[in-house]
Amino acid sequence: MRSTPVYAGVEAGRQAPADVRLAAQAEALVAGDAWVNLPNAISAARALSGPGVAWLILEGHNGAALGALALAGASDWADGYVAKRWGQASVVGSYLDPAADKVLIGCTVAALAWQGALPAWLAALILGRDALLVGGAFVHRYRALGWRARGWSEFFRITSARAFSVPPAPFVRPLLVSKANTVLQLGLVAGCVARSWYGWPPEQALWALGAATGVTTVASCAAYVRAYLNGTLLK
Repeated sequence: MRSTPVYAGVEAGRQAPADVRLAAQAEALVAGDAWVNLPNAISAARALSGPGVAWLILEGHNGAALGALALAGASDWADGYVAKRWGQASVVGSYLDPAADKVLIGCTVAALAWQGALPAWLAALILGRDALLVGGAFVHRYRALGWRARGWSEFFRITSARAFSVPPAPFVRPLLVSKANTVLQLGLVAGCVARSWYGWPPEQALWALGAATGVTTVASCAAYVRAYLNGTLLK
């Protein structure tokens, strides 16, 4: 989960001479437009792991599925740490990181619901919330582009040269409640897999975890809608 302070250097340089400010702005644009970097590769790998983990669950390879989930959870921390530590936060990364979480959670939740290990209503709530957020992000971007399809490079403003001909894609600011929800979702998936594997945790614990996951799923969706309407979600 990432913070996105890419343009902070530009703001700090407002009092600098014009040429220094322009250089800082150009540097920030290049950093923000980058998409081939380590944090984005980590996020992409997490997204690609989603169908594989779901297959492991469906085939009953629960030990391997738990190991893969542990690695995926670690990668969710690692991509954000690397992006912040190495100054590689990017526009694409601010979308790719949460999208990777949604692919991983969506695939595994669907697999568990198919097996009957997760209530169908909770799976529908999680998948529906993610579909709403992803759909809303695409609608917002296409609206900003005048409802014209311009290709993925302009959609995400991948190169700074094109950034000046179209409205830039804004960074997505992650919300604390959404981070908590992702942790609970991963914990719930791991708990369901563990119970199918060796009968632990107890059903009551999974019920409580599922209830907390459902509450934060609804709360995070409402928080995103509110932040968007208030103009504080995208920057």
